[in-house]
Amino acid sequence: MIVVRILLNVQVVRRNQEVKLLYEKMRIQASTLVKGQAQYKDRLNEVRILKVKIADIKREHAILSYNAKDISVLKREIHSLNKELIQEKTKVQNLSLFDLTYNYFVEFTMETEMMVPLQCMFGKSWEVTMES
Repeated sequence: MIVVRILLNVQVVRRNQEVKLLYEKMRIQASTLVKGQAQYKDRLNEVRILKVKIADIKREHAILSYNAKDISVLKREIHSLNKELIQEKTKVQNLSLFDLTYNYFVEFTMETEMMVPLQCMFGKSWEVTMES
């Protein structure tokens, strides 16, 4: 009977060690599960953030695509405005030249006291006279 009791005590000790080992394994697995859940939540948040970024990029792409269509229209408008600017500069130069020429002839006619017909760039006839 003592031998049976010793054998039973040995079996109980072994079973207690096995239970202890199983509890340790369960604790490790529970800890791993908690860490995995936290990482899973982090990845879900990253996915949400990336979805928002994708939506922003798509929106920006749509805006840029819409603006890109207007570029050719804007280029034509720039070309037209540059052409108009050149024409206006030419008019200013011509008017400045006409003004210089007109002033020269006015001074000349005042010095010589004679009437000189002038043609301006608009085709009108001008006469400059000396007034007493």
